[in-house]
Amino acid sequence: KNISVAIVSFDATDDLERTLANTSQWAHETIVVNVASSERTRKLANQYGAHLAPHNWQDDLSAARNAALAVAEGDWVLWLEPGETPEQAAVRELQRTLNENASAGHAIMLLVVAPPMADAVSAEQAGSIRLAPNHPGIRFQGRVCEEMQSSIEAAGLQIEALPIKIQRGEWFRNEKHLARQAQRD
Repeated sequence: KNISVAIVSFDATDDLERTLANTSQWAHETIVVNVASSERTRKLANQYGAHLAPHNWQDDLSAARNAALAVAEGDWVLWLEPGETPEQAAVRELQRTLNENASAGHAIMLLVVAPPMADAVSAEQAGSIRLAPNHPGIRFQGRVCEEMQSSIEAAGLQIEALPIKIQRGEWFRNEKHLARQAQRD
């Protein structure tokens, strides 16, 4: 099964490059929705063979994610944030699962692992619906806290959880990133 990776980028060029370098090795296609980004974002997308999805930013993350869905060609769409990467073993397990067991009647919740804070004992991880079949009924809703679960359920799909991990980079704890995200939201 083919996997399209979709990324919404707010000028996160160093983080974006880390993700594009990873996905260019295994994804059927990588789609970047370029939101208020620099020319470097476009150059990185071209360098790694990613497709830039046209989108006029409307202060709405769901609209940006839906712009990626509109051009995705893969059987499945995997959502990543700039700087997130699945490890190679996780990619192999994901591809094996999709080829052997996964049904287009399911969306898949994966584990997103954030690095530990300086004084923490362990990393933070949370389940998130990150992989869904490329189904015409699946759409994101919500301007900031965007979600696709409502449309997944309305399309009659089930949600399945897999213990496959997506790693977030150190950027997730970076104060500058957090301030930029708060201002955007």
